[in-house]
Amino acid sequence: DQIDQRLVPRGLLFDGPPWTGKSAGAKWLATQLGVPLYRLDMGTTKGKYIGDSEGALASNLAKLDREEPCVVLIDEVEKVLNRSEANDGGTTSSMLGQILWWLAEHRSRVLTVMTTNDRSKLPAELYREGRIDQVLWFDGLELEDAILFMRQVVSTFDGVEVGVDTLRLIVLKLLNEHDKEKGTLGRVPQALLTKASYDLLKKSPI
Repeated sequence: DQIDQRLVPRGLLFDGPPWTGKSAGAKWLATQLGVPLYRLDMGTTKGKYIGDSEGALASNLAKLDREEPCVVLIDEVEKVLNRSEANDGGTTSSMLGQILWWLAEHRSRVLTVMTTNDRSKLPAELYREGRIDQVLWFDGLELEDAILFMRQVVSTFDGVEVGVDTLRLIVLKLLNEHDKEKGTLGRVPQALLTKASYDLLKKSPI
């Protein structure tokens, strides 16, 4: 049976500071759905001549429609859809209109995941019904969750065991360093935890 289009998920916005797994979240979502993940780089879509950008964006959106079902990732969308800082003769506004219209009107089975490091720069129109179904906040992990995250990363390597005490010391060090640098409140980004896991395994032969 055909599902009423009003009930089909259309878009998600992943909001949060850098390195907290927003792009990885889009990849995980596509894996769980069993569909390919595509990345729409709207920054490189902007062309040199009037009309180039709009034409390139329309072409890319049409390609996505043909690739259904899929998930499309638009990273750091505030860098493209921030009209207040645009000085391009109206190109940004025109592209914004295109992407908003497509989000609301396309009928292909394409789930759009947008990420942002600064939600305040996004236009209010993005949140109108039928464009963004939900905004999800991504943040770093606290101590115990961070240790569990590192254990899960390490467990993906065959024949490797790392003690919890070792991981705890690493996480505590990361929490201290990241708090001094970023002024965070007891949280460390997932990307730093992943890198620390890899660095640990490189020092310990598998």
